[in-house]
Amino acid sequence: MLAAIDTALWDIKGKVLDVPVYELLGGKVWDQIKVYGHANTPSQAKMLTDRGFTAFKCAPRVEVVRALRETVGPHVEIGVHGHGELSPGAAVELGRACEPYAPAFYEEPTSPDDMEALAKVAAKVNIPIAMGERLFSKWSFRDVLDRNIVDLIQPEITRLGILEQKKVAAMAEARSVKVAPHDGSAGPIAEMANLHLCASIPNLRFLEHRAEDVPWRSTVAVGVIPDRDGYIAVPDQPGLGIDIDEAECAKHPVLPTEGYEYRIRTLDQIQLDRPE
Repeated sequence: MLAAIDTALWDIKGKVLDVPVYELLGGKVWDQIKVYGHANTPSQAKMLTDRGFTAFKCAPRVEVVRALRETVGPHVEIGVHGHGELSPGAAVELGRACEPYAPAFYEEPTSPDDMEALAKVAAKVNIPIAMGERLFSKWSFRDVLDRNIVDLIQPEITRLGILEQKKVAAMAEARSVKVAPHDGSAGPIAEMANLHLCASIPNLRFLEHRAEDVPWRSTVAVGVIPDRDGYIAVPDQPGLGIDIDEAECAKHPVLPTEGYEYRIRTLDQIQLDRPE
């Protein structure tokens, strides 16, 4: 709730002053933001690379990582997402098995609530460690950064808000850690807020982006900027650069949907339970 209020107030202030939010945050460092997508099959990976993406992440399965690397070649970045559900032993085993395919990052291999487990994996796996989407404050990130465990932090703007995330990015910069904000399925408002935040920080790595979304994404949030050649241009309109069409929103009520989860005990038992 506080993050939503914070984001709304930045948008209001920008529109009142007739300036984009990034100007209120100190100005632009980047004119466009590199984004990464999601792929678990060669066809999904090819769809992204054909659109100009040079980075995406996938499920924590060695055969998936291998197939994707064989499809896209050595120059596309592939992240491995553990969703925080592996035991330390399974995370180490999986990470080592993935090392030959040069993952760009290993996201939440263990629970974000267990720093000792994460430190154990980081010490034994030669892949950059990423985490942060489930942390709620700068103090939580301080504990992670002070341990020197992670190479990449992934703050979630719907949990932190714009101001707190700006502070977290500065903390990471002081420790030579890059920032790759989590976006996932948070929606167009969160993504536009992230674009302004990302534009203002020097230690940006890239931004998570849902390359395929509902067809009415840009009609409920007027002004959303689509990705192009693996980047999204930073908006120059006042505030966040979008307006919400409430009448259009009413046409698309919230519907229940099935989720997915990873059930992992050992490397041989890695199984992805997800509706197709």
